[in-house]
Amino acid sequence: MLLLPAIQQAVNAGTRAEARQNCMIATIAAYRYRLQHGELPTSLADLKDFIPGDDATKNQRLTDPYDGQPLRFKSDSGNIVIYSIGINRLDDGGVISNEKPQVGDLGYSIHN
Repeated sequence: MLLLPAIQQAVNAGTRAEARQNCMIATIAAYRYRLQHGELPTSLADLKDFIPGDDATKNQRLTDPYDGQPLRFKSDSGNIVIYSIGINRLDDGGVISNEKPQVGDLGYSIHN
């Protein structure tokens, strides 16, 4: 029983790292999309061809490990945010909190 909190912390850290990695890969794909098309993508589906690997790998990279759903993609005034719901498992609308990983969403934004 004494190991249970440590194991839970390790699982949380691994899931957070996977979520950040998936968001970063999708963000890099968005930059690659912009280089080829001259504009930012309008949806997460636009990024699939810009992620390396087979279809299963691409789908895995575009998935939020916290709930198994696609990463969230928010577009606003020429800017985009690609994010995971994070450890609180609530969609905070793309409000990213890198200082406090237990609060807000995890992800990255691109400004036009």
